[in-house]
Amino acid sequence: MISEENGQYLVGIAKEAVLNYLDKNMKIEVPEDCPDELKEKMGVFVTLNEDNMLRGCIGYPEAIESGIQATIDVAIAAACEDPRFPEVSLEEYPKLTFEVTVLTKPELMEVDDPLQYLDEIELGKDGLIIQKGYRRGLLLPQVATENEMGVQEFLEHTCMKAGISADSWLDASCDVYKFQGKVFRWLEMMIPTIPTPDELLDKGFRRGKKNADLMRSQKKIPKHLKGKRIEEARVVTACQVIKDKLKSIIDSVPIIEELPEFYQDYIDITVGVDDLKQALGGLNWAFGILTQLEKEYGGKIRNNPSDKASMFQKQAYGRIASVVNKIKKDLDFLDFAKQSLRNMPTVDFDAITIVIAGFPNVGKSTLLRQITGADPQVANYPFTTKGIQIGHTERRWQEIQIIDTPGLLDRPVLEMNDIELNALIALEHLADAILFIFDASETCGFTLESQFNLFVQIEKVFNEIPIIALFNKMDLIDGDEYTQQYIDAFEDSILISAMEGEGLDKINETIDKIQKISREQT
Repeated sequence: MISEENGQYLVGIAKEAVLNYLDKNMKIEVPEDCPDELKEKMGVFVTLNEDNMLRGCIGYPEAIESGIQATIDVAIAAACEDPRFPEVSLEEYPKLTFEVTVLTKPELMEVDDPLQYLDEIELGKDGLIIQKGYRRGLLLPQVATENEMGVQEFLEHTCMKAGISADSWLDASCDVYKFQGKVFRWLEMMIPTIPTPDELLDKGFRRGKKNADLMRSQKKIPKHLKGKRIEEARVVTACQVIKDKLKSIIDSVPIIEELPEFYQDYIDITVGVDDLKQALGGLNWAFGILTQLEKEYGGKIRNNPSDKASMFQKQAYGRIASVVNKIKKDLDFLDFAKQSLRNMPTVDFDAITIVIAGFPNVGKSTLLRQITGADPQVANYPFTTKGIQIGHTERRWQEIQIIDTPGLLDRPVLEMNDIELNALIALEHLADAILFIFDASETCGFTLESQFNLFVQIEKVFNEIPIIALFNKMDLIDGDEYTQQYIDAFEDSILISAMEGEGLDKINETIDKIQKISREQT
C-alpha cells in the first residue's frame, strides 16, 4: 500500500482536478513531479462529502490506470458524473471534503458455508464486491464503520447496492469478493463521530441479539448445542461490534509525530496532544479487555453445560458494560477534540504561502477577501478572526496561498491566548513572506507606536522571512507628520485602503516577486 505522504499527494491532486475542471472545464495533466509509486496501476475511489453527507463517489475497483491518472479521472467523475447527485458547482467546491481510497486487488472468497463470511470479513479493513449474474455491487471498507454496520449488515447493503435482495449473499450462486483499501482524508476529517457509552452498548447488544436470532434459525445445529451457540454468538458479536467501533476511532487519528509540524502545534494548542494520546490509550485499553472477555466467556459457554450458557452470557454483558462505562471520560474528550478540530485549516505545503499579520481589527480579513475572493468573517470589533482563514489565488501559473491570522498582541508568548498562538504557528511553519498591516488611522484601538513595536518583535523572531509593511485605512487620515514618520521607517512600505480596494495593484506586484522558502517538513 502507498505511503501516507503519497496518499496526501493524491488527495491534493483530487482537489486540484475538480477545481480546475469546474473553473476551466479542463482536465489537468499528470504533474511532472508525480512520485514514481503513484505511476503504478491501482484501484482508486474518490469520495466527496458536503456537511458530512455524501456528495459523490466514483472509482476504479480494478487496477486499470496509474494511481495518479485514476485519481484525476474519478475525482472529476465523482463531482460531475455520479448519477445519484447533480453536478457539483464551482460555488459548492469550498464546502467539499475529499477522501481518496486506494484499493488492493479484489479476491474471491471461497467458503463451504456462506455463514463463514461472518467470520472472515474484517470490518473497517475489508471492502466488498458482490456479484450475481450481471448484477454487481461494491462498498468501500469505510462504509461499514462510518455507518456502524455489522458484518451481516455490510453484506446485506452490498447486495442491495448490486440491486439484488439483501439475503442474496447466502445464495451459493452469489460471488463475494473482498479487498482492502487505505483511506486518505484531508485532516479536518480525522476524528469520526464519537458515540456515548450507552450508544456503544446499545449497538453491541442489539447486534448480538440479531446474530443470536440468526443462529437460532439454523436447522443444522444439534439441539443440545444450539443454546450454547446462541449465547456464544450474542457475547462474541457484542464484543466484536464494540471493538470494531473503538478500532475505527483509534485508526482514524493519524500518528501525531508523522504530521507536519504546523499540524502538530495546531493540535497541541487546540486540544493538547498528550490529552489526545491519553484518550486514545483509554480506548486501546478497552479494546484489549473486550478481546479477553470475548475469549474468556466464549470458552466458558462452549465448555460448560447448556443450562449455564445464559448465566455466563449475563455475566459477560455486565463486564462489557463496566469496561465501556470506564472510558466515558475518554469518549467525551474525543468528542470535544472532534468538535474543536472540525475547522482545522487545510494547508497546501507546496504553494507559496503569504501570512497576513498585525494587531486585531487592522483589516487583515478585509485584505484577504480583496486579494483572493475568500469570504472570512469581517466585523468592526477585535478578535473577529477566531481561527486561521485561508484564501487562494494564482499568479503566473503559480498557486498562492494567503493566510489571515488572528490578531497578535504585544506580549510574551507565555501570556498569549490560543487565538494568538494560532497566528504564531502560521508564521513559524508556513510563511514564505509576511504582510504586516498597520492601521494608520489607529481606529483599531492600538497606537502606531504599539503596532511598530510588534513589527520589530516579529522581525527579530522571523528574521529569515521577508516582511512587507502595509499601511491600511489611509482613506481615513490626512497626511500628517505623526503618521509619516512611521511610514518613512520602511523603505518599501505600501499605502492601501483594503476596504476601498486602493493599493492592491502594488500588493499584487509584490506578491509576484515572492519565492518559496525551502523547509523540512515532518
